[in-house]
Amino acid sequence: MDMLMQLESRIKAGQQEFAGIMGELLRRFRPDVVSQFEHRDQTYVLEPFLFTYFSLPDGPRRASLDQIIAGHLPASRRPDRIPAVADRAGVVHLPGAGYVEATGSAVQLRCVPGEQGAAWYQVHDSGVERRPYRPCRLVNGGIEVMSHGSPLVAALFDASDEKAVETIAASSELCAVIVQNSLDIIGNVWPKLHGILTSVLRRVVLFESAASNSFATTRAHGTVFCNIGLGRSEAFFIEDLAHQGGHVAFAAATLDQEAYFRVPSDTTVGELTGEARDRRSLYVALHGIFTEALMSHCLGLCLEQRVFEDACRQHELLGRFNFIFARFTSDLRLLSELGVFAADGRELLDQLHAIWTDLTIRHASRLGTVDLAGQGYNFSYERFSQLNPIGARG
Repeated sequence: MDMLMQLESRIKAGQQEFAGIMGELLRRFRPDVVSQFEHRDQTYVLEPFLFTYFSLPDGPRRASLDQIIAGHLPASRRPDRIPAVADRAGVVHLPGAGYVEATGSAVQLRCVPGEQGAAWYQVHDSGVERRPYRPCRLVNGGIEVMSHGSPLVAALFDASDEKAVETIAASSELCAVIVQNSLDIIGNVWPKLHGILTSVLRRVVLFESAASNSFATTRAHGTVFCNIGLGRSEAFFIEDLAHQGGHVAFAAATLDQEAYFRVPSDTTVGELTGEARDRRSLYVALHGIFTEALMSHCLGLCLEQRVFEDACRQHELLGRFNFIFARFTSDLRLLSELGVFAADGRELLDQLHAIWTDLTIRHASRLGTVDLAGQGYNFSYERFSQLNPIGARG
C-alpha cells in the first residue's frame, strides 16, 4: 500500500518529535532521571505513561516518575530506592517490567538483585519484604499487555466507566494469547502494517465494558485500549489492532494537522454539511477514514489468504470486512465532497481513493453479498450470523 510507504517517514519524524517533547519535560523536571540513561538510548522517552503523567494535573499523585522509568533502566543503573503509587488493590505497576504487591497506596520500593544480573523491586514495609506480583506479559517481542490496572490507566477512562479498569486482569488472562496470534496474522498477511504497528505500539490494555468503545489517545501515546466486550476472536483483534494502532500511527504522522486542511482542522463536519448531529472535527474524520482503509485492506488480505480454516471465523471476517468497507465508502464520499483539503490532504485523499478502488475491484465477489441490517456503531457477529448463513461466500 503506497499510502503507508509514504507516511512511514512522517510517522518516524512524528515519533522523534514526541520523544523530543518528553525528553525536554524530563530534563526540565527531573534531570537526575535523564542522567541515568546512556545518551544513545532514547527509547524510554516514548514510554506511554510519561505522556499520561505529564498530561494529567494530578499525574504525580497517580505515579512517580521513578516508578514509570525504572523498568526501562538497565539492572545496573536502577536506583536503590524509589517512591511508587499503588492502585486500590495494592498493586504497583512498573511499566515495561511488572507488578509488585504493596500495602497502602504510597510506598517505597527497594531494588534487590535477581538471577543472572537482573534486578527487581520489592516493597520494604515495616520490615516485611514482599515478592514481586508478576513480571509483565510481552507479546510480539516487546509490546506489553497489561495484566492489571493502575491509577494512570484509570484516569484515561471516562469517570462514568471506572469499573472498566477492574476488568483488565481478567481480560488479559482471557485474550493476551489471542492478541499475539492476531499480531502474527497481521505480520503474515501485511508485513508493512505489522512493522508500523510494532514501531509505535508499546502497550495493549484489554478491558470489558458495555459503556466504552475501544480507543487510543495521545495522553498515552503508544497504547491501544481494546474492549473485549465487542469481540474476543482473532478476527476482532485483527480489526481492532489495525484500527486503534492506526490511530496511534496517524497521530504521529500528522502532528501538523493544520497542513491537511484549508480551514481550521477543528471545524466540525456538521458545520460544513448542515448535519448538526455530526460533531466530528475534520481531523477526527480524517483519522477515521485512514483507519477504515487500514482495516478494510487488512481484513481483505485475510480473506484472500484464507487465514482461518474454520468456516465460522472466515465468515466473521467476511462480515467485518463488508461492515468496515461500507463505512469507509460512506466517509470517503462525504469528506471528498467538502472541498476543504490543502495539498497534503488532497494527496492523502487521492491515496485513500486508490485504496478504495483497488478493494472494490479485488473483492467484487464479496462486497454487498451479505445483510448488515441491525448493525450499530460496532459490528456484532451475533447479529450478522443470525441474518447470514454460515455458507456465505468469502
